[in-house]
Amino acid sequence: MELHWDLRFGIWDFMTELENNLSKIIDYLKSELATIRTGRAHATMVEDLLVEAYGQKMSLKELAGITVPDPSLILLNPWDKSILADIEKAVRESKLGLSPVVDEEVIRVPVPPLSEERRLEFVKLVKEMIENARQKVRASRQEAIEEIRRQEKDKEISEDEKFRLEKEAQGQVENCNREIKEIGEEKESEILRI
Repeated sequence: MELHWDLRFGIWDFMTELENNLSKIIDYLKSELATIRTGRAHATMVEDLLVEAYGQKMSLKELAGITVPDPSLILLNPWDKSILADIEKAVRESKLGLSPVVDEEVIRVPVPPLSEERRLEFVKLVKEMIENARQKVRASRQEAIEEIRRQEKDKEISEDEKFRLEKEAQGQVENCNREIKEIGEEKESEILRI
């Protein structure tokens, strides 16, 4: 989508802001969906778990190497072995429902297959996340449209420019919604795949 730079009207600013907001919504959605189990082990499931260590909360990826030697196991190798118990506790108490096992200097996190009931719960959670993202997209669109109409009312842009900008904003929103839909469908099929 081509944006037109017009310093007189600040058009660049709010259209760029719309594009940035939509991009942030997509990025946030992807990071949230990465935390949902799919029945296969992957590092993103645990890398952002917060661990109480050294008197503060730190993400697991800051404290340990995370590997996935096979589809049903995550291996955590803390750089400082004195925090093994802290990492185990964080994984055990997470919403992931995993049971870590301390094995000498590493933590093994078996990822059991999901039950059908649990898969359906996760699909429902994905749908909620998708809807939240769509609501944020609608709010961003509304802000852009209000700014376009304000500028037209204040005679900063012409009526033709208003229609062109509204169409451009709508195009960005439609592209974002299409991407959100594809991301959601992909995650759902990943969860339901046995």
